[in-house]
Amino acid sequence: MVTSEKYRHVPTGTLARLAERLGKVFASPSTWYRLVRIHKWRRLQQRIYPAKPKVGIRATRTNEIWHVDTSFVRLVNGGRACIHAVIDNYSRRILAWRVLDRFEPGITARLFLDASQDTTVGTLWACDFFSKRAVTRRGLVDLYVLVFMHLETREVLATPSTRNPDSAWVTKQTKAFVNLVADREQKPTYLIHDRDKKFSTDFKRLLKNEGIQPKRLPIRSPNLNARVERFVQTIKYEALNHFIAFGQRYLDYLVSEFVSYYNKHRAHSSRENLPPCCAEPPPEFEVIKLNEIHCEEHLGGLIKSYERIAA
Repeated sequence: MVTSEKYRHVPTGTLARLAERLGKVFASPSTWYRLVRIHKWRRLQQRIYPAKPKVGIRATRTNEIWHVDTSFVRLVNGGRACIHAVIDNYSRRILAWRVLDRFEPGITARLFLDASQDTTVGTLWACDFFSKRAVTRRGLVDLYVLVFMHLETREVLATPSTRNPDSAWVTKQTKAFVNLVADREQKPTYLIHDRDKKFSTDFKRLLKNEGIQPKRLPIRSPNLNARVERFVQTIKYEALNHFIAFGQRYLDYLVSEFVSYYNKHRAHSSRENLPPCCAEPPPEFEVIKLNEIHCEEHLGGLIKSYERIAA
């Protein structure tokens, strides 16, 4: 029964119980396993379901391979919707999408054209808050920081911290952000934010006057702002959780130091392991001597980055 073609789809442990029911062999599963090991009986595995095809082509950088995905979603009223999307294989980023009430094969060509002509990715920003508890003369106080992120390059801009992040403070910091990126070649056209009440009407009016369209997220959808949420987790786990912030100025120093390291030195896999502010990769060398490597310490040596000394 162990090497029979008839029972090769049955696991060894289950095969022992089956033999007892058939009245052929009375032995425990451990005995069966021991005999298979001693006599080196080879049991060929039989696939009940067909094997999944293996994809031999793998993307090594962004925008190298795109694919089309079609999903059907059942609606509450009994109908269904068809979602067509063009996805980058490397970064898993959705480049273009359409929601239709039926399946249309001809939509694929239009989606590829939309993805290739899409220019909003380089002008898309997102923002969110994070907090850190600091020690002050008045005791423990929660300080809040507003973060702006360029979603294409992962560049981060952080505001000074505050104890009272009201709508007026958010509008003031947003004005400073707009002035900071006003001279760039790619100016922001969209700013993603959550449904916090601090993003008031004055905040939206300021953005619209500067040519920026505010995009409010749906209710309870942190995954739609996942890149900023991931940065908040990174700065807390890699930096802020290792320090006790004594006052607002000290927290601003910690945040500015980490943001500088994050933008200039920290590698990102979605950018081919380049930092956000690095447009082109550095030249490659086959042999690098140890005395040619410079170690730069950040946050008192908590984080270190290495680079080759210029000749």
